[in-house]
Amino acid sequence: MNRFFRSALFPLIVIAALVWLAIQTLSGHSHKTEKATLSQVQQRIASESGTIKDAQFTPNKRELTIETTDGKKISVHYPSDQYSVVLATRTSSTTRKAQAPRHGGRS
Repeated sequence: MNRFFRSALFPLIVIAALVWLAIQTLSGHSHKTEKATLSQVQQRIASESGTIKDAQFTPNKRELTIETTDGKKISVHYPSDQYSVVLATRTSSTTRKAQAPRHGGRS
């Protein structure tokens, strides 16, 4: 057994275990969010607004995540903060949650 710890096989097993642990830790086990283009999301809002259950804006990431009535989540990034106002008015019939931006103590 002592020879096993001195051989090259033991460090390889330890490294493989650490890599596996890192992958398991860093990969999210939550619901997968489908990526979409901004035009796809705009089209969905215009044509299928009844299928949108929730719309969540994250201003500091410039991200809109919508949840459909069948439980699917779709995420899209928008170009500017002003654009979020346009999207918000288009999703007015859905429930919106906005996360406050972090300013890091700036005045």
